[in-house]
Amino acid sequence: MTTSPATSASSQQATIEAALLVLKSMGLSVDDLIVAPSSRPPVPTFAEYIPVVAATVTPGTLRAYRPYWKRTVDQWGERRLDEPTPSEIKQLVAYVKAARALFLTRKSAFDSNRMGPRQVLSSQVKGTFSLIPVAAAYSRRSRG
Repeated sequence: MTTSPATSASSQQATIEAALLVLKSMGLSVDDLIVAPSSRPPVPTFAEYIPVVAATVTPGTLRAYRPYWKRTVDQWGERRLDEPTPSEIKQLVAYVKAARALFLTRKSAFDSNRMGPRQVLSSQVKGTFSLIPVAAAYSRRSRG
C-alpha cells in the first residue's frame, strides 16, 4: 500500500500538532528548545562512574557485581556512559558470559581434584560422576 503526498503531509501535520501539544503541557515552546542552554556537564566515563556506584552499594552487592564492573571498566573504561550502542552492549554481555563460563569450567575442574572431607567423587554405572556425602564413612574410619 502506498501513501499519497497529501496523506503523508496530513500525517506529518498531525505529528507536529501532537508534539506542540506535549510541549505546551510541559510549559515549553519551540523557542525554548532552540535557545536552551547546552552547557550540560559532560557525561562521565565508565571508569569515573563505576567507583561512585560501588561506593554506595552493600558489601554483598559489591561482591556480586565487582567482577562484572571490572570487566566493563577493562573494556570500556574511557568511554562515556552514553556512547555504547545496544549491539555493543549485547557484545559485552556475550563476552562476559563466555568469560564466566570458562572460569566456572576451570574452577569445577580444579575443585574436583581437591575434594573436601564431606564429599568424594563417585563413578556411577552410566559412567558419569556425581558427588556423594561420605560423613559416615569418615566417622567410621576415625573410630578405628
